[in-house]
Amino acid sequence: MVKPDLQPQTQGEDKPKDKGIVKFSSIIKLPNVQEQFKNLLKERSSQFLASVLNVVTADQNLSRIAQVNSASIIKAAAQAAALDLPIDKNLGYAWLIPYGNEAQFQMGWKGFVQLCLRTGIYKVMSLAYVVNLRKWNPLTEELDADYDEKLNTKEPVGFAFHFSTVNGFQKTAYMTREALLNHGKRFSKAFNSGPWQTDTNAMCAKTLVKMTLSKWGYMSIEMQRAFKVDQAVIRNDDLDKPDAVSYEAPGEEVAEAPEPVKPVIEVTATVNPPATDESKKDEPMEDAPAEEAPPENFNATSEMATLKQRMVMATSTKALNGIYHSSETMPFNETQKKSLYTWYQAELKRISGV
Repeated sequence: MVKPDLQPQTQGEDKPKDKGIVKFSSIIKLPNVQEQFKNLLKERSSQFLASVLNVVTADQNLSRIAQVNSASIIKAAAQAAALDLPIDKNLGYAWLIPYGNEAQFQMGWKGFVQLCLRTGIYKVMSLAYVVNLRKWNPLTEELDADYDEKLNTKEPVGFAFHFSTVNGFQKTAYMTREALLNHGKRFSKAFNSGPWQTDTNAMCAKTLVKMTLSKWGYMSIEMQRAFKVDQAVIRNDDLDKPDAVSYEAPGEEVAEAPEPVKPVIEVTATVNPPATDESKKDEPMEDAPAEEAPPENFNATSEMATLKQRMVMATSTKALNGIYHSSETMPFNETQKKSLYTWYQAELKRISGV
């Protein structure tokens, strides 16, 4: 019978992993770190920092990074805190991914869905594994397949994502598992480690959800932040700085938020367009009517809505849309209102055939 070794172990230096954990546990107790996360999460900051320590302790690579570059872990964790997403790997909302001597912040597909649900804009949002595909028309978005809605299939043939908004807009997307894996291999330097290997289906689903929302989803402030920091090493907590984030690979598809509608500064119109007839090319153009002050009861937004319904030319409708939407988000000043009223009067004459 082999006797157990009861001799005490020789006291030596801590293992690199232990050193990293000890160092990191002391860093998250620093007043400036505590204050940073308290500002983000209020009374839940202590619980969140404890979960960060658990994640670092459970991952040998993160523990190694904690010893040499704890700041990158803190900055990555701060992004999860700012988005109010848990970083527990088992939940799948967000991850801290080791890459080299730095930690990356990475969104999960559940994290993107969570941010969407907070907006109140989405009516339905669903994801399913496709186990048998019969038909997929990307133009009409007609999908005929057998689904695994419980997401238990180990290797589905593809992934389907659908959402509809409260105003009636709908979108359905489908991609094969092979196409999503190829996308991951092409754009992710961390493909050979981390969740791409430990939770492949979740990363395939995340890629489909992210690509669909980046093109068709509503870009809330939180969503814009999520797209900016996803799969990035955070260099600066001020994300407005040009060098604030460093993406893991050139060409990484990080969706940018669409530019907001620019306010109308001045609107002018030519009542009589230039003549195209050669015989009339030398004739002088009639000047646009001089701008006149609108009456006191002229309401830009309501008048634009009325005129919008009466427009018959596509070009005028397109021009009007920019003005109409601007009036909803930014009040007109007196100069803009005066120019708008002149254009409004000209359009009424054109529609009436005057």
